[in-house]
Amino acid sequence: MIIEIDPRVDVVFHNLFGSSDHPGLTMSFVNALLEHIGLPKAVELELSNPFQLARFIRQKESELDILYRDASQRQIQLEMQIAGHSGLAQRMLHNWTQIYQRQLSKGQEYNEHIPVISFWILDDNLFHDQRWLHVFRCGDRESVQVLHEDLCIVTIELPVWQKQQAESQLGHLDLLGKWLYFLTRAKGSEAERLLGTLAEPVFAEAVELMSGFTKEEKRRHAYDMRENYERIVKAYIRTGYEEGMEKGEIKGEQKGLKKGKLEVAQAMLNGGMSIAQVLQFTGLSRKDLEGSGLIAGE
Repeated sequence: MIIEIDPRVDVVFHNLFGSSDHPGLTMSFVNALLEHIGLPKAVELELSNPFQLARFIRQKESELDILYRDASQRQIQLEMQIAGHSGLAQRMLHNWTQIYQRQLSKGQEYNEHIPVISFWILDDNLFHDQRWLHVFRCGDRESVQVLHEDLCIVTIELPVWQKQQAESQLGHLDLLGKWLYFLTRAKGSEAERLLGTLAEPVFAEAVELMSGFTKEEKRRHAYDMRENYERIVKAYIRTGYEEGMEKGEIKGEQKGLKKGKLEVAQAMLNGGMSIAQVLQFTGLSRKDLEGSGLIAGE
């Protein structure tokens, strides 16, 4: 059986790792991530926002992150990001801050905060330094002193990992390596050969779950819808970049690049995407859209 489904597409990724029906997949992947960066494994994980297909289909904008709480009360965020966009690094910090500041109710003390660990799986290059893993903490640049252990943001760039894996620079695959292999190689692979390569029972469950997106009409429709959406977003972003390159105007956030982004924003709005989605993927502000006449002012 050839696997037709890409596990990186958000509706599949959420079903794999954000569903209370598949706790073994969640524990395996999250603990592989935690172990690889040297943090204690989770004993158990409670989903704060469990995946529901019907709600996922209805909503125009989904909360794409998955949020867990483990037995030690750490909060763990997991997000699969298909398309890179301007402001992505700031979005990572913004999302981490939102989760952290929501922890305290009125009357609670600051020392009642608990750690938030954010994992971002990126299907695009962000830092261009040939490193597939980055672990960010708030520390002093002159020493190893960390302000506080509560802040931890981790990025995994799949294209860099995949290139190094293909060039055999990574050696034997640990459990995280097997999960990254699964995410990048599953679609188009022969299922039995893939499972033989990964040699872990948990991947048989993952493949079986994905087969449901092929067999069940409702789930296949949801998958096709989300895959097409992500393909369109990538095309819009790439088109804006290439137009700026042709004009020789891509130098930071200069005027020509902003004009290209506005053209992309107009195409996205014309294609039926929401204002929030346009702002997220272009890095523009609502004021930018209002000032250009693309949307009415509030």
